[in-house]
Amino acid sequence: MDKYIVEPQTKAIQNYGLEILSVFHNICEANELKYILDFGTLLGAVRHQGFIPWDDDIDVAMPRKDFEKFKLIAKEQLPKSMFLQIHQTDPNYYNCIAKIRIPNSLYTEKAMQYFDMVHGPWLDIFVYDYKYDEKEKEAEKQRLYNKQRRFYPFIMETLVSDPSKHYTFIQKILKNSLRLLILKSQQKPERGFFMHYLDVKYKRLNHLIKKAPEKNQSGEMITYTFPIPSDSAEKGLRLNIDHFNHRKLQNFEEKQFYIPTDYHQILVDRYGKYQELPPFEERKSNHHWKDR
Repeated sequence: MDKYIVEPQTKAIQNYGLEILSVFHNICEANELKYILDFGTLLGAVRHQGFIPWDDDIDVAMPRKDFEKFKLIAKEQLPKSMFLQIHQTDPNYYNCIAKIRIPNSLYTEKAMQYFDMVHGPWLDIFVYDYKYDEKEKEAEKQRLYNKQRRFYPFIMETLVSDPSKHYTFIQKILKNSLRLLILKSQQKPERGFFMHYLDVKYKRLNHLIKKAPEKNQSGEMITYTFPIPSDSAEKGLRLNIDHFNHRKLQNFEEKQFYIPTDYHQILVDRYGKYQELPPFEERKSNHHWKDR
């Protein structure tokens, strides 16, 4: 395994994430809630027995039923130093991914700095819903979901300035105008047009996501948190209820957390030859942080 020096800022954020994950794990254990590590955190657990050195957040997966219970329990059992962030608890937060954050910490994600919401390092909770057994019904749901969700990547792309990119004068004007619109819209007591628009889009999206069967024959589940790609690429967002029912404890940064017993196929579906490290120039976080 190639040597990689973890940046001090990344290490500090990883420590926050590990603290949140430990609390989350203990709450789930005490209340018999099912979860497993997911995405980059699952890859890190298997390949590095901890964080991918350049990764800086935690990803976990929960079935919808367990997450709905966790939402109620979190009010009482999360320490006051942590906050469950969903649209219902933080009205200016529009992401479909639930987060547990440590508020008022030193770091703010650049993409979200213009929103008057809780900031700080986080744990992502990817909620998985059952798919429809009927392919046509599921395809129509995914089509409507992708249509409703188009606004989110556009806003994030417009808000964030990538230092490695060259922006035209028009693009700079567009970015600055949108940032100003968001800031001004949040300052109005009645919430300005732009924030109202986001409210409506989020409610439609959330209503669509929750229109899922309580069970199916295949056990297949999907997380409605990213745009759903078509055809075989969709398997990167799928799990099966068996992955939650058959799990084991795995070493992660000298602690232990749950991963699916059949982790190999999940990682192959998502990352291909997952034991191979990416080229050095690709070893960087997908998040851009700003010191507060």
